[in-house]
Amino acid sequence: MLDRALSYANHLGLFSEEIDFTSKRLLGNFPQGYSHLALVDAAMTIGGMKVTHEQMLISLLRYPFAG
Repeated sequence: MLDRALSYANHLGLFSEEIDFTSKRLLGNFPQGYSHLALVDAAMTIGGMKVTHEQMLISLLRYPFAG
């Protein structure tokens, strides 16, 4: 499932705001931090990882432009 989601990223691993699922063309604003955060959250959920709100905040403060 994650491999399929990752296949919609561009050659740099970035996601756009929208995608045309037929042509796989990236549409809208680019890149989208919330899309990246959702992918990380999904991977962590599937993997059974638990992250506290404090750990998430520290991560966002350390790497504010990572998403």
